[in-house]
Amino acid sequence: MKLLKIKSVLFILLNFVFITCSQTELPKQVEKTEGESAFQDLYELSEMALLMEEMYAELKETRVLILDNSESLKKFPEKFKKIHTAEMSQGFEKNQEFLNYATIYLEKLEQFYSEESNSVTNFNQLVNSCIACHKSDAGCIGPVGRISKLLIKPAD
Repeated sequence: MKLLKIKSVLFILLNFVFITCSQTELPKQVEKTEGESAFQDLYELSEMALLMEEMYAELKETRVLILDNSESLKKFPEKFKKIHTAEMSQGFEKNQEFLNYATIYLEKLEQFYSEESNSVTNFNQLVNSCIACHKSDAGCIGPVGRISKLLIKPAD
C-alpha cells in the first residue's frame, strides 16, 4: 500500500512538471545585426555604451566611404563630445585615465574631419585611439577585436 502511495505521488509530480514545462513559451530569438553580441541581451546599455555603439557604427560607415574613395565624408559628429559626460556602465568609472583617452579620441576625430590628405592614416589613428583606451585600465577589453576589424590596411 505504501509503495502505491509513493508511485501515485511520483506520477502526479511528474505530470505536473511535464504540463508546466510544456506550457512555458520560450522567448523568441531576436535577430542580431552584425557586430551585436549576446552580452547586450543580458543588460540594459548605459549612456556611455550606447554612445560607443554609435561611435562604432559611425566608424564602420566612414570606413566604407574611405574604401569606396567617396568624396563626401560625413560632418564631424558633435554628439560624440558627450564622451566626457555620458553615464558609465556599472563597474566603470570616469577616472583621469579615461578622460585623457576621451580627449585623445576627440582630438583624433577632429584631426580626421579637418584634414583631407592621409584619410586612411588619420582614420587608423582614430580607430587606434579607441583600441588603446579599451586595452587600458580605463576601458573594457571586450570590444577590442571588433574595433580592430575597422582598421584599413594601407595600400602598398
